[in-house]
Amino acid sequence: MSRPSVPSRIGYTLMKPLLSIIGDETSRPAWPQLGGDVAGTADALILIDADSGVAGGGTISKLVFRGENITNVDAPVALKVTATNGQEASVVFTDNRCERPWMNASGSAGLATIHMEAMNGAINSSTISANQIECSDRGGIELLSAAGDGEVAGYGLTISDNYITTNDDDSSFFGIRWNGVDLGAEDGVPSASVTIDGNLIRPEDGGIIDGVQIICEEHSFWGSNGFENNTIAGCSGNGLVLSSDGWESENDAEITFFSYRNEYLNNGGSGVVLIWDPTNHSSDQGYGYIHFLDESSLIAGNLGFGFELKGIGVNSSVSVYNLRNDSILDNVNGALSFSNLALGSTAPESELLEVIESFANCIVYGNGSSSSAQIAGLSAGLLDAVLGTVTYSDWKDHPLAALATDPCVPEAGSQYVIDCDPTFVSEIGVDHHLSIASPCIDVGDNNGVNGLLDIDRDDRIQDGDCDDEDVVDMGCDERPADCE
Repeated sequence: MSRPSVPSRIGYTLMKPLLSIIGDETSRPAWPQLGGDVAGTADALILIDADSGVAGGGTISKLVFRGENITNVDAPVALKVTATNGQEASVVFTDNRCERPWMNASGSAGLATIHMEAMNGAINSSTISANQIECSDRGGIELLSAAGDGEVAGYGLTISDNYITTNDDDSSFFGIRWNGVDLGAEDGVPSASVTIDGNLIRPEDGGIIDGVQIICEEHSFWGSNGFENNTIAGCSGNGLVLSSDGWESENDAEITFFSYRNEYLNNGGSGVVLIWDPTNHSSDQGYGYIHFLDESSLIAGNLGFGFELKGIGVNSSVSVYNLRNDSILDNVNGALSFSNLALGSTAPESELLEVIESFANCIVYGNGSSSSAQIAGLSAGLLDAVLGTVTYSDWKDHPLAALATDPCVPEAGSQYVIDCDPTFVSEIGVDHHLSIASPCIDVGDNNGVNGLLDIDRDDRIQDGDCDDEDVVDMGCDERPADCE
């Protein structure tokens, strides 16, 4: 596929050093190599296949996989794992390198570099960690689940500390993708237990469209999964996309998602997109739910919005339960966007407030100048309803801050919302850490904190202003106490 063009971006600096994830290239040994200048007939360099009566599994480590010049292969990938007919597969894939383009022989999108599918089966007790993965023309890591006739297909999988990128000449649809459809799960039973932690997704020249895609379709549920400490930077599309598309009845497809201490930086689209997609319906009568909490994340420098919410309606709900201690900064189109609303005509504000619970301890600054209070897509009444859920935050152009005696000093009458320059360490170097002069230090709400750590793994609640009282800061960074 041809690579989309990527406009210039605000230069946010990655907070996680590259070498800590992929190791020092000069110190690595000459590992055994699979592929490269060879002919093949299989669709993977390593295939683990758990089928009727036969389980499959293994440990794969310290190998180099090369997709260059492999011929006679319709969809060459480094690793393919399948679990079918009630069987279970298990794999540990760690400290490997998947190099060079993995291109379908026909030139169309084939399989991802690492392809895993549970079809009436399960992939459990599995790990993909500490690898350097160059994406195929389709993507980096793809997890597929499908079942039928009461069968359940699922995952028990950890994806951690991988560096996912593209070759100079490549373009891919995604870095990591999970897609569940018709999994036989009902009443909110999770279809997958997947932890995605500590990964760096950073393509060459915008060669990955969306960093991470989580897609739930008919009878599939994503819940109790971890998504923490990932950096998604420089994609031509969006950082994270959550899509829930039920078909038949209430609770037909559902995502419960906790994003904690992640970075969504400098992407060509938006940082995070939550969407109910009725594409597969003849009418808008399907059901899809997304329950979303984001805490201590940095969403900055994206050419779209910080967050996009699409498809709020009677039979669907993109539910942002909370945004807490997030820093939403310098996103070109705005901080938040709402679209495809299908609210009732009698009490739309009340319906919207059933979806939006609260924004607390956030810094929302420098986002798109054309929208009201950095929010797009809402009428005046709906905008006021959303802004009324904001507390203990530094929010540019927020009307509540104007009620305070001093817009830089939180007051009860303004719901402790301020509108004041956050005063970061370096505006020029785009360093999001709070300087000692920041008005955001020690003025948050401790009751709004879930996690124990900030984005840098510092303790979340400290005495940053040295007044002998530990109070959380606003934003993703907690300024360390230095009261000697």
